[in-house]
Amino acid sequence: MFGEHHYLADDLPEYKEKIHQLNLGDTQFSKLYDEYQDIDKEIYRIEEGIENSSGEYIEELKKQRVLLKDELYDMLKRLERSRADVEDMQKMNELLARREELVARLESIELDYRKGLDADSEERALQLENAEVLDRIASAAADELKRIEAKLERFA
Repeated sequence: MFGEHHYLADDLPEYKEKIHQLNLGDTQFSKLYDEYQDIDKEIYRIEEGIENSSGEYIEELKKQRVLLKDELYDMLKRLERSRADVEDMQKMNELLARREELVARLESIELDYRKGLDADSEERALQLENAEVLDRIASAAADELKRIEAKLERFA
């Protein structure tokens, strides 16, 4: 637009906080951001008649501003993807740990079943009562394990 600033945070509002963070912490981003702002200010001054310039020069400045904006946007997108990758790895590691817990639980239940029933009638009665609970635990663990395996396949 004529005589209007093109602030990066206004043009990319979804990245406003990331722009601020990168401008403070990333020297390459900060350098490009400063260059973008300087060019934007120069275009504004020319369009407002504060400075004089040829039409060719202002068009060249506008091209530079667009190229810088594209480069800054690409940096923001790369940061977003890398953070998403880290979050995915954390989720995957959590799922793997939970899978190990469930597998260990199912193995433990299987070992209890393999031992068979005790010869003592009172102990045998207790084991039979516990068998129902173990069956429910094993079933729930197996169901959760299937859901975890399906989620892990999405990471593959």
